[in-house]
Amino acid sequence: MILAIIRNLDNIHVNRNLVCSNVDFMLAYHLMTTLLRHSQFTYNTIDNGGLSIQDEELLDKMNDVFSREKLINEGKKMNIPIRTIDDKITQWKRKRIIKKIDRSSYKKQLGNNAIVAIIAVLQ
Repeated sequence: MILAIIRNLDNIHVNRNLVCSNVDFMLAYHLMTTLLRHSQFTYNTIDNGGLSIQDEELLDKMNDVFSREKLINEGKKMNIPIRTIDDKITQWKRKRIIKKIDRSSYKKQLGNNAIVAIIAVLQ
C-alpha cells in the first residue's frame, strides 16, 4: 500500500480511496520474498561456533577421510556451488572440524561429544 501512496502522492489530498494496483502488489511481494530469503541466509550463516544444519548434513555424508572432489560432488547434489564448498573447507579447517592430510584429502576431527560417547561405550 505504501507503493500505491507514493505512486499517487500528487493526488493524495484529492483521492480518499486508494487502490493497490497489481504492479505495486507484485513489486512489494518480490521485495519481501527477496528480503526474507536474505534474512534466512544471514541467520543460517551466523557463526555461533558450531556448524549450520547444511554443513552438518554435508559433513555427515563424508567418510572419516574424504577428498575435496567427493565433497564437491555431494555439494552439487545439495545445490552448493564449488566456491562455497572451498569456503566451507577453509572455515572447517579454521574451526578444527577437519584436518588436511595431503593435497586434496581431509580427515574429520573427533569432537568433544564423540570422545565422551566413546568413553561411555568403553566403560
